[in-house]
Amino acid sequence: MRAEEGTYALKIYRANRWSTAQVAWEQDLAAHLLRADLTDTVGVPLRDGRLVGEIASPEGTRPFALTEWATAPKPTPPFSDELYRSFGAVVAGFHSRADGLRSAHPLRPFDALSALDAPRRRVRDALTALERRADADLVEVEGQRTVDALAELESRGLPRGIRHGDASLDNVRLTADGMRLHDFDLSGEGWPMSDLVGALSTPFAAAFLSGYRSVRSITDVELDALPALRAAELLRNLDFHLTDKVAIRGEESVAEGWVDAELDALRVIHASRSA
Repeated sequence: MRAEEGTYALKIYRANRWSTAQVAWEQDLAAHLLRADLTDTVGVPLRDGRLVGEIASPEGTRPFALTEWATAPKPTPPFSDELYRSFGAVVAGFHSRADGLRSAHPLRPFDALSALDAPRRRVRDALTALERRADADLVEVEGQRTVDALAELESRGLPRGIRHGDASLDNVRLTADGMRLHDFDLSGEGWPMSDLVGALSTPFAAAFLSGYRSVRSITDVELDALPALRAAELLRNLDFHLTDKVAIRGEESVAEGWVDAELDALRVIHASRSA
């Protein structure tokens, strides 16, 4: 949205997801990261000084927040090792600095194990309805394997902390002072390593990992967790494309190729686990 004094982003959250207090925690996180030079936009206070307001809607109360618009450009192809090294370093910086946040507002919890139950069921049912029984069976098998693997890794002490939740090049900006990270609406307490799986599935994985390790070390159990965390991400992506996206754009959206791409990636994991 634009106003005489500048351009802003107005984010209106879903009802019955994050509370107003949890969205205030997100604003505290952004301010904390701004001081660490890891992001470059700030929240805009309401007239009463709060950074988060509420809108009454038929589905329930919806929190909202206003921030300055990020004017710096996003990365564009062709991508490079240098870009991904910087990306790895800024994600590691987020993990290192976010754990130092002290906020009076409640931290968003994220339990990856229980959070997979509903997506697995929805994906299985959606694929069954599309008469893709083999794919539904694949999701059932790999979903259970993923839950079992993550439970075992957690018993080994897989570190928990603040995760970004959507660490992709879509959520970074290239400023004159370096790369900056944005969009913390999925951030919360969980396994930081889940933020690495997207970049590590690209041809620039080695460069990204090098940049990450230049800022933050990675334990053996964190490395061991990456395949299971990748599988969990694929299941959540499938849930989005088969449920949320279909609700918005119709069943025709399934033919766009995203569902098949995620299932192909899950088949690769299935083959490696079954070998």
